[in-house]
Amino acid sequence: KSVMDWAEKVIKNHPDHRVFITVHEYMTEESRLLSKDGRPDPKGKDVVGVFERLAKLNPNVEFITCGHVKAVKKSDGKIIDDADIATGHRSDEMEDGVTVHQMLFNAQWLKNDKGQANGGDGWLLLLEFSADNKLVKVKTYSPYLDLWRTGSEYEYNLQRSTIKK
Repeated sequence: KSVMDWAEKVIKNHPDHRVFITVHEYMTEESRLLSKDGRPDPKGKDVVGVFERLAKLNPNVEFITCGHVKAVKKSDGKIIDDADIATGHRSDEMEDGVTVHQMLFNAQWLKNDKGQANGGDGWLLLLEFSADNKLVKVKTYSPYLDLWRTGSEYEYNLQRSTIKK
């Protein structure tokens, strides 16, 4: 059996639980910025399966997170290699009305204000879930630098869906 078979079984056996999937490489900055079909641009068939087989077919899948991407090739053939583009997020509403939030966070390439890379400087993507389960506040913080990173790619809110059975 494949990992996908196992994951699908676990998700289906827990329909009353919200599911948070974390994978190594799922979406790129380009899919966040330039996707023609409005969907992530995964690099391999297994990643396509994460969305098509796990998220799309299971209304309790709420989040997919990933990291790892640095430079991406744009449709015009040029390479984006911008150390300040280390994040991406999108929210796609499924046919059943449930929203799947997808987030890329790849702090290892971020540079400080002097243009130096330091392996990410401890940047963390923090998710703060509201007590009423309706909102998630996303923030970016480095305990190493004791700084908050600001801007629409580093701090935003996500509306949560109600699990439909």
